[in-house]
Amino acid sequence: MVVKDDNNLAPGDVVSGLEPSELVEIQRIAPFGSKILVEGVGVQSRRVIKRPLTSEELFVLVMESLRHTTSKP
Repeated sequence: MVVKDDNNLAPGDVVSGLEPSELVEIQRIAPFGSKILVEGVGVQSRRVIKRPLTSEELFVLVMESLRHTTSKP
């Protein structure tokens, strides 16, 4: 099941902050007890990354995602 949260983070979005060393493409977002499980793939390493996050932690990822998609050189 794919969940699109209130912050509009969705599979296919590329975010920073999930993995310190690289950008991550979100593959799946799902409820995980009191947290939200975010699964993705490192853009460069192609390594699978799974992190249970609180809503606050998820909000930070969304903000990073917006920064990367709205800033143009």
